[in-house]
Amino acid sequence: MATIEIKKDNSSIFRLLDKEDEKQIVNFKDFRKDSILLYRVHDNYELSYRGIKHLAILMADRGMPLSIVRSDTILDGNGNEKTWYATVLMCNEKTGQKMEGVSQCPFYDEKGSQDHFARTKAHSKAERNAIRKLIPEYLITQFIKDAEEQGKVKKIDFCQCHTPRPEPLAKEICSTCHKVIKQ
Repeated sequence: MATIEIKKDNSSIFRLLDKEDEKQIVNFKDFRKDSILLYRVHDNYELSYRGIKHLAILMADRGMPLSIVRSDTILDGNGNEKTWYATVLMCNEKTGQKMEGVSQCPFYDEKGSQDHFARTKAHSKAERNAIRKLIPEYLITQFIKDAEEQGKVKKIDFCQCHTPRPEPLAKEICSTCHKVIKQ
């Protein structure tokens, strides 16, 4: 289990984490021991896509399986404003508790090309959001404790370059030093 520690205040950090999750969604078969399961933002923790899926498997192993009750994806908008919107309703089969997750993903990537995985990303992030609402806090607390005890915190520092150059596909990252750009 690996953790990334990120020190940044504004909402662009969550866009960065969302982009990291999108990479995990598109490349899910590459699930390695050192996969990022947890992000650290100051003293707060955020579960990654794989971290949430990992906890869902642990819940199933403990007799609390989750299932999709309903899912919808809709393509809406015109031209560059086309966006996939997704809604997923999940159910904890043991308790009967249901939670809805929603998400969106642009039809076109930052370069203006069609993102062939946009629908998958929108749906997977909506599923992630629904699952997250169903994970008991005690499981998350134990998950965080285990990660800290194993010393699996990877720190990401801020860019100190005089003139940071954003990465084309991850504008929060400097292409020169590969660190987070302060905004």
